[in-house]
Amino acid sequence: MKNELTIQREKIGISQKKLGELCGVGQQCVSSWEKGRTVPKPYQMQLLEEFFKVEKEKLFSHDFFKN
Repeated sequence: MKNELTIQREKIGISQKKLGELCGVGQQCVSSWEKGRTVPKPYQMQLLEEFFKVEKEKLFSHDFFKN
């Protein structure tokens, strides 16, 4: 099952590599976010929110936001 970040990225046709460049990370890091192994740093989440025009809580539905 794809997470929202993957869905949004594929919807606009951007590669993991290009998304990583936008956030200042490599493709492997974006892959890790999409697989739920890690989450972006706060400033990267802000970039992703603005880029996709989707709230970070929707992009990353992890326990990270449940505090």
